[in-house]
Amino acid sequence: MNLSTARSEKRAKEVGIRKVSGALKGSLIGQFLFESVMISLISGILALLIVQLCIPSFNILTRKQLGIAYNDIYFWLAFLGFILLTGILAGSYPAFFLSSFKPVMVLKGSFKKVNALITPRKVLVVLQFTFAIILIICTIIIRQQIKYARDRENGYDKGNLLFVSMAGDIEKNYLLIRNDLLHDRVAVSVSKTSSPITDSWSNTWGFQWEGKSPTDKTIVNVYCSDGDLVKTTGMKSCRAEI
Repeated sequence: MNLSTARSEKRAKEVGIRKVSGALKGSLIGQFLFESVMISLISGILALLIVQLCIPSFNILTRKQLGIAYNDIYFWLAFLGFILLTGILAGSYPAFFLSSFKPVMVLKGSFKKVNALITPRKVLVVLQFTFAIILIICTIIIRQQIKYARDRENGYDKGNLLFVSMAGDIEKNYLLIRNDLLHDRVAVSVSKTSSPITDSWSNTWGFQWEGKSPTDKTIVNVYCSDGDLVKTTGMKSCRAEI
């Protein structure tokens, strides 16, 4: 919308000549709206191409399986509806603004832009800068949150810490594997746990005891390990006194 109104002076003579040639205001409005819808359609097609190219890498990054439902009729209806709505909204003000030029003033070269205190274009510019500033601030805040979550103290030393699932004969030969790793100095410490340190695969859901309230939904995560967990993970052991 801003780009269209910014080009209004360059298209003023076009509008004036077409009006002198007999073009009606309605036909001019229709032309500008059609141009806006076509620009939105081309932008939408380019957006689909960019998304299709980026989805595989995005799925690898997020470990999700996202895709575009090209075979869904509702997707195409929503896509075309959004394109049409965007084109009409973006082209409405320029269409009425350009079609309102007086051909006599335009052809005489006396056409001047309106220097009103508040115009739709000024409002749009302010809104665009406002949204841009808000998005920049949100991006900075989210980046700081991600950095905090990545660098915060988590209670264990994650450097050089490796987790291997108990698959195949690993569990049966655990002691042999552990002793070989320690003897060959491949590992400083080895510990066996019931789940990764950042996850819990067991809890007390469904446990009942005498006097438990029917509305008590307390769940306690259960984490099992051998005696070398503190040394392996670099935890700081503590002793609670009651």
